[in-house]
Amino acid sequence: MIIEVVPKGVAPAAVTCGSVVDVPQGSSVKVTFAVKNVGYMEVTFDYTIDVLDSRGVIVGSISDYTGIKIAPGEQKSITTGAFKISETAALGKGKVRVTVIDHTTGNFLDQESCEIVNIVSGIAAEIVSISIARA
Repeated sequence: MIIEVVPKGVAPAAVTCGSVVDVPQGSSVKVTFAVKNVGYMEVTFDYTIDVLDSRGVIVGSISDYTGIKIAPGEQKSITTGAFKISETAALGKGKVRVTVIDHTTGNFLDQESCEIVNIVSGIAAEIVSISIARA
């Protein structure tokens, strides 16, 4: 699984599962993950991606319920659309959780969670000038 982070004005950085990538609060991310059909019948699946912060609270999420088809033995790479990480996300190491769901029954096919996100403060302030006058 790969997460691609797309903060404004910054080139995207892609890392594989197990790496850590800095995600500024309030920035947009895209997640790429691969699904392999190890059975002998075609599978139609949906997915949900949750980004959890250091408290384990979901701070960003995206789903696709259109029913993606995958043939037996086939592996598909899927990249989500961009979605936002909450401005109020707790700083520190978080997780990306991918849940793959059977489109027909709604049952879980698989769930994978990777500690690959480090949420950092997206707030940068610079003091330009300070003036003090006598009261």
